[in-house]
Amino acid sequence: MKTNRIFVAEFAGRLIGAVIVSHNYRKGWINRLAVRPNFRNKGIAKELVKYSEKWLRNEGIQIIACLIENWNNISMELFQDLEYEKHNDIKYFTKRDGPQI
Repeated sequence: MKTNRIFVAEFAGRLIGAVIVSHNYRKGWINRLAVRPNFRNKGIAKELVKYSEKWLRNEGIQIIACLIENWNNISMELFQDLEYEKHNDIKYFTKRDGPQI
C-alpha cells in the first residue's frame, strides 16, 4: 500500500508550483517538483520540499528520497542546499514500451 499527496503553491488564484509526495510506510519520495519559470528563484520549491518533509515525518517516515536526472543541475543544487546527500552508487532502471518514450 502506498500513500500519496499533492501539494501546490498558488499566487493570485493561479497554480505556480506543485509537488507529488508518496511513501510506502518505509521510505518517502519527493516526486515531480515543479515551479512555473517566472516564479523560480523565490524559494517556492524549497517551501514545497519543506512542507513535503513535514508531512512525511508526521506520517512516521524517517527516510526521504528523490530521483534527479544527471542533466538537472538546478534540482540537484536545490536538494543539496536542503542537506540531501547525493549517492553516486545507485543505478536507475526503466522498462519502456518503445524507444521514443
